[in-house]
Amino acid sequence: QFYRGIVTGLNDAFVIDEKQRKSLISSNTKIAEIIKPYLKGKDVKRWYSKSNAYVLFTYHGIDIKKYPEVLDYLRPYKNALEKRATSGKHAWYELQQPQTGIYHQFKKTKIISTDIAKKCEFTIDNSQSYIDATIFCIPIEDLYLLSILNSSLIEAYYKSISSTIRGDFLRFKKIYVYRIPIKRIPTEKQQPFIKLVNQILTIKQKDPNADTSAIEKQIDEMVYKLYGLTPEEIAIVETKND
Repeated sequence: QFYRGIVTGLNDAFVIDEKQRKSLISSNTKIAEIIKPYLKGKDVKRWYSKSNAYVLFTYHGIDIKKYPEVLDYLRPYKNALEKRATSGKHAWYELQQPQTGIYHQFKKTKIISTDIAKKCEFTIDNSQSYIDATIFCIPIEDLYLLSILNSSLIEAYYKSISSTIRGDFLRFKKIYVYRIPIKRIPTEKQQPFIKLVNQILTIKQKDPNADTSAIEKQIDEMVYKLYGLTPEEIAIVETKND
């Protein structure tokens, strides 16, 4: 399954920082129920994601009377919120598109990526963060799948099927991502891939700018073998990515 993040309709109103979060919760502890950690597109990188932002998750149908302090906080934005494209379909203090029926998936450990990137930039998120509309997620904890998605082979393949924007930026849309061919192998044979991915994730968690290219190269070589590429085909893939 493949899910897109939420649309607030006005980030200035709904996206808050740690100081604002603490202030609201100190005024009413119930507010903690609707403040969610929040990832924006710029927070997601290859093998890594982190954000200090939160979203006021005022979903459609929320009983706002339980959170009068949130209503007061949002009131200065009321005029702008009433001008949103979907304002006739929900209350002014509610999110534009909270992804009703989907947002519970965001709490799961999930593979995520931005919808526009120059290359495959997938990572795994286990922070239960909600995501914005420039991010999509696959709500499963599958490090083997993550290794395939970030491999040079899949990147070269993806460049051959994806539309582009602003020159060479790829579009990570459902119609293209669904076409990625994932080799299914027994769980025990996935372990070498998972071990290397765990190494990369650990390194990136400590230092997002750390060079993990040597480990990624090992994954690439395993993926080439897994998909049965010849040396000539490998050369084509690496030339395409260069």
